[in-house]
Amino acid sequence: MASVKSHRLHRFLIVGVNALLLTAASIGTAVADSPIVVRMSVDNPPATPRATAEEYFANLVEKMSNGRMKVQIFWSGSLGGVQRAAVDTVRAGGAEIAAISTSNFSTINKTWSLFDMPFLFDGPGALYKYMDSAEFDGLKRDTAQKNGVRYVYTWYDNWRHLVTTQRAIYTPDQMKGVKLRTTGSPIETAYDVAFGAKPTTVDWGETYLALKNGLVDGYFIGYTTITNFKQ
Repeated sequence: MASVKSHRLHRFLIVGVNALLLTAASIGTAVADSPIVVRMSVDNPPATPRATAEEYFANLVEKMSNGRMKVQIFWSGSLGGVQRAAVDTVRAGGAEIAAISTSNFSTINKTWSLFDMPFLFDGPGALYKYMDSAEFDGLKRDTAQKNGVRYVYTWYDNWRHLVTTQRAIYTPDQMKGVKLRTTGSPIETAYDVAFGAKPTTVDWGETYLALKNGLVDGYFIGYTTITNFKQ
């Protein structure tokens, strides 16, 4: 793919679902000497930068629980789908934790689409400051009450960039007519249309094939995601 000029859009992932969302129900208690096993569904493969963060989380849980809890990571959506489908897996009890981008989760809870707004935060520092605020605490409570899942933590997926399979794009007017994959986020779809592009909602698990067969010509994505999924 041709890499093009970056689009300054901050994006982070909701883990337990670019953060982690945990089921509202109790995971349970350890039986005798058996540890509590927490199943974590992620869409990325192992041996990638994102996997390093996920494995660090798993090791931290085991260490801080003195071995009473263990996180078992299921790679590449093997526990029941990726992104939006992973939320349903958690709510149905097929996993305790899943990872999903804010863009994908905003199709379930629209408030999260605010993180898709361009220029909303002036760098990661401003984002982290917001995440320590009472407003963000309210969003987490609202998510638990309305969606039956709990926020656990966040990782920051860096700025998003526009990459295409056809040609490099350096100015907004060059986006006219370009078929772009979107997550279904209303904000993402709106700015694609504003730039003159033709947005198409494509599930993440189908994105690579959609790029290969020409259904879409490109998408906004973080470079770390390109690395994680070897695209």
